[in-house]
Amino acid sequence: MNKGHAIAIVISDKALGVVGVILIQLAIALGSVTLVNALIGAQYALMFLIIYLLTKLAPRIFKETFSRSEIAMQTVAIVLVIIGSALFVL
Repeated sequence: MNKGHAIAIVISDKALGVVGVILIQLAIALGSVTLVNALIGAQYALMFLIIYLLTKLAPRIFKETFSRSEIAMQTVAIVLVIIGSALFVL
């Protein structure tokens, strides 16, 4: 990856981070703070899914390897985070 691509990735990462924070603040303003915080647990599941799909669909851009045990461990961890976040709502 050349320097131009690395800079573009960093800039897009920061821009998407700002958009994410703004959207979370908007969701809190419009709805239940507890529910919004519980849905943040879903963020980990979506992030894992996006990374997995990018690894399979664009291996030149995003180089990651996943073993079955890593996928199982990540899945269990995501489920536990979602359950823990959901407990705030209940």
